Amino acid sequence: MAAVLSGWNSVFGQTWNLTYTGFLTKQVTHVVSSADGYMLAATVSGGIYTSTNSGKTWTPDNVQNLAWGGIASSADGNRLAAAVYGGGIFVSTNAGALWTPTKAPTNYWICIASSADGSFLVAGVGTNGSIYISPDAGASWTQTTAPTNNFWGSIASSADGNKLVAASGFPYYDGIENPNSTNAIYTSTDSGATWTQTKAPTNTWSSVASSADGSKLVAAVGYPSKGVIYTSIDSGANWLSNSAPYAPDGWQSVASSADGVTLVAVEGDSMLVSVSTNSGATWSSNTIPNTFLLSVASSADGNKLMAGSAGIGGRFGGVFISQIKASPQLNLTPTDTNLTLAWTVPSTNFVVQQSSDLISWIDLTNTPTLNLTNLNNELVLSPTNSTGFFRLSTP
Repeated sequence: MAAVLSGWNSVFGQTWNLTYTGFLTKQVTHVVSSADGYMLAATVSGGIYTSTNSGKTWTPDNVQNLAWGGIASSADGNRLAAAVYGGGIFVSTNAGALWTPTKAPTNYWICIASSADGSFLVAGVGTNGSIYISPDAGASWTQTTAPTNNFWGSIASSADGNKLVAASGFPYYDGIENPNSTNAIYTSTDSGATWTQTKAPTNTWSSVASSADGSKLVAAVGYPSKGVIYTSIDSGANWLSNSAPYAPDGWQSVASSADGVTLVAVEGDSMLVSVSTNSGATWSSNTIPNTFLLSVASSADGNKLMAGSAGIGGRFGGVFISQIKASPQLNLTPTDTNLTLAWTVPSTNFVVQQSSDLISWIDLTNTPTLNLTNLNNELVLSPTNSTGFFRLSTP
């Protein structure tokens, strides 16, 4: 499958590249990513496509001709879950090579989210719908106590699945208004057992995203509001409207890095993409010409961003990817009698190196462990009485 090299100058020095010409006439309604940004999945005009190489090539999966309402990915990209608008929920344990239906009830599923390990799933229903959870990777589903008269348009989960955020009240789905929906944002701190309406103002919320620990949240307002994005730094207890740029048709989708520092939002009809590298305090914007942006995703480090677009009215669809050079920060902390070296899962390859004099460096052969609560790579080191330095270096 051929890649296209056309790109456009974008925010903070990035370039957005269209990855695959086979999407030119399709609507990429949702796109999700593994923590490192290499394993991707997209719902495309009734089907699901997956990529194992950052979008260079895409493969159609065995679940075509269905109206997909949402898709979610585990941190490693192997476990996927996808919900059908007017159908059930499917899961894959092999990066989309094979999908199997779960016991979720037939419903108008609009959104779905996953814990980092893929064991916990949460999904929302549209008109007059509720929120359901699965603690066993989709094997069983339970309806929660979330309000049942809402339009649950977007949902997000912390990495451990304990903290959830859900947006209710995006009434314009497929051009149909839902007058019964409460336009509000709800949160849960017990994996969906109980839900609390936050102080977020009444609005037509279109999309929510969460940091890995669930403390930093971002919520976008869709049509008919214009140019409004809210952030929270206390798990949804308080919300602040920030300086997001004007979006003529409202914001369509928003995504967050694992630490909640890098945020990305897209607005469909004006082809606008905006990025913040300071948790929403300021934004930089540009447009991707001749397309209709529908969805957005981010790697854990926020340095690889993906945007899904639709081929409508002479515009072309596809998955656009923007990559900047990653500069991960190393943290060294004591744990019991050892030291733990940690860094956010990077979207480019790095090797850990050690030196005693800052001149000669050697590669460490230890394999890091992925911490599924914060999406950090971690190495446990035995302390010595000698001086030591560590760094991440590109191979």
